[in-house]
Amino acid sequence: MIPSKVSKVLGIVSPLVLLGALVGTMLAVNLPSPSSKSESTPTSDKENRMEGKAKDFSYVSFSFHEEEKVSFEGKEGATLVFFDDKIEDEKIKKTEELLNENSSLTAYFLYPFSSMVGDISQTVLTTYQNSPIHFGHDDESSSLLTSFHKDATYPYAVTMDKEGTIVSSSSSFDTAFSLFGAGEATLGIEVGNIIPELKGHSYSTDSTFSLREATSGRTTLINFWGTWCGSCVKELPYFGKLKREYPEIEIVAVHSSDPTDDVKAFIDDMEDGDDYSWKDYGIDFVQDEKLSSGKTYYETLLGNKNVYPYTFVLDSHQVIHTIHPSSITYEELVSAISNL
Repeated sequence: MIPSKVSKVLGIVSPLVLLGALVGTMLAVNLPSPSSKSESTPTSDKENRMEGKAKDFSYVSFSFHEEEKVSFEGKEGATLVFFDDKIEDEKIKKTEELLNENSSLTAYFLYPFSSMVGDISQTVLTTYQNSPIHFGHDDESSSLLTSFHKDATYPYAVTMDKEGTIVSSSSSFDTAFSLFGAGEATLGIEVGNIIPELKGHSYSTDSTFSLREATSGRTTLINFWGTWCGSCVKELPYFGKLKREYPEIEIVAVHSSDPTDDVKAFIDDMEDGDDYSWKDYGIDFVQDEKLSSGKTYYETLLGNKNVYPYTFVLDSHQVIHTIHPSSITYEELVSAISNL
């Protein structure tokens, strides 16, 4: 067994209350917006989501009653922007806990511009006048929301790293909260950062793979590889051997270019020198995907370094522990996980 890393863990967000519910003593104000949807409704309209770099934006602050401009230059950490048409005490309190634990984060709660914003503003200022959250309204008929999401629906959550790159956009607030969980760590691709979400088609399960969902609470290795890369093909059996020796580890092998051949057949047909088939390794073989920006996850995460293979080692909180560009040996893999 691998020793678990002792670290301070933020409280995991409990299942969110149904929209419209009253939480504690707080008034949940419903706005008659035709674009509102229940948060329990899955968001499957991937083509509507904006990826890449977020533009600087402005909103009308409840505290100062004037326009506030938000720039990503000089940010210390990640930024959360929550769009909602209700006041929900549970979400606000959980966000405050997150901000109190991680001083480098910034959070905005923005409500739609309507005749009822005044009532929301008064409720927020009365209850949360000393909150570290920035409260305001999305002016000009949801134009700010539509800069992140073509279909202006509430609720919606967007997470950006300190450079302003969108790393998560979802109708679920749980997804935004799940990106954090290790004190002062923030999103990024350097040692000590929480790795951004990665999604793609799983050849192993023939379904959509989510790094955030699959690896939560587990030591994880992510290997970017390609069928065309001789060094990649040579070292994959080391990951298979590691998985047999340490079955509690999550190993994700991301095919990091367009599938120029039948990748699944390649995986199914390959065997290592120990007569083990790759398909029986217990590894999640995932196909990298192009985002709406036209870049793959590899290009987005690594800035298109064009280095293969490329391996990340994450601790149980999805914090990057080791980065290993180029080939890796079995002994180096064992060493990388031995301190976690």
